Amino acid sequence: MTEKKPDEKTSKLIFDIAYKELEFERNRATNLETKALRYITLGGILFSILTTYFLFSSASEFMDMISKSFNWYKLLFLISYISFIISWIPLVVCMRTYTSRTFDIAKLINEYKNDKLLIFGKGPEQKFISNFIIKNKLTKNIILKGFEQKKERIYYNIDVLIHPTFGEGCPNTILESSLTKTFIIASNVSGI
Repeated sequence: MTEKKPDEKTSKLIFDIAYKELEFERNRATNLETKALRYITLGGILFSILTTYFLFSSASEFMDMISKSFNWYKLLFLISYISFIISWIPLVVCMRTYTSRTFDIAKLINEYKNDKLLIFGKGPEQKFISNFIIKNKLTKNIILKGFEQKKERIYYNIDVLIHPTFGEGCPNTILESSLTKTFIIASNVSGI
């Protein structure tokens, strides 16, 4: 296959998408770190209050119960575990989905009327994205393709692969598309 050189307009689109990716990653990391620190600190404070009150309060009936039971270490573990869950569940919940990235790219695609964004795969946000596309009259520029068996056909027919991920180290999609010399924009995850 002959290597095709992107024209100036396509190059600008690629640059704009890459810039949006960087901007999104920077904002996501900042927001995530701030929220994580807030919730982890809250969990730590809660753990300190619980352990201080239950274990060191002499007026506590709880201390009487512990002194009569040999399983006090199980209770201490349970308190620690509850505190850990309180600390980390909000961290998982506050992770933004990548649909906002679709909106950013949709705005760019709207500027370049001849370019298309093909979204492959299925997931919980598919209906939401589909409604967004219809609502903003982007059906000619953004196409939901669903699950595709023969990926090599995709790689040879696209100019840019955008692969957003939270934790997938080195996905096959990136390795396969790099073999076809497709331009790749991926999240800054260890291993990519």
